[in-house]
Amino acid sequence: MSMSLSELSKLLRKLDICMLGTHGARGTLAARPMSNNKDVEYDGTSHFFTWADSRMARDIRRDPGVLLTFTDPKGVFVAVQGTSRITTDKKLMAEHWVPDVERWFADGVETAGICMIIVDANRISYWTYEHGDGEITMRK
Repeated sequence: MSMSLSELSKLLRKLDICMLGTHGARGTLAARPMSNNKDVEYDGTSHFFTWADSRMARDIRRDPGVLLTFTDPKGVFVAVQGTSRITTDKKLMAEHWVPDVERWFADGVETAGICMIIVDANRISYWTYEHGDGEITMRK
């Protein structure tokens, strides 16, 4: 039974952490855990805060293709292939800000060196015990 993006969004609301995979220098792959900060009224776009001079941000500037992977112990597995970009737009960052992020960025969106990674999904694959497996291709 296939799922709609809206149905998948309901599952993703319960998942805070994903692994964000990037293409590193010389063809290497790198992945690190990232929090979506419970910002999951998911419409195919994800937002993550990081440091502008981080390896992850450098990887994305070099190659914007990324992979997000989500899982939970109840049998939900989601892989999001997407195109990413970096922004320092304070207004946009403020729209996605949650108090928990202050743990890393004490001065909020005014923290020196902060940026936000935006990932626009191209294709979303999922496997669930309840709904089976499927794929959602995003229209541009």
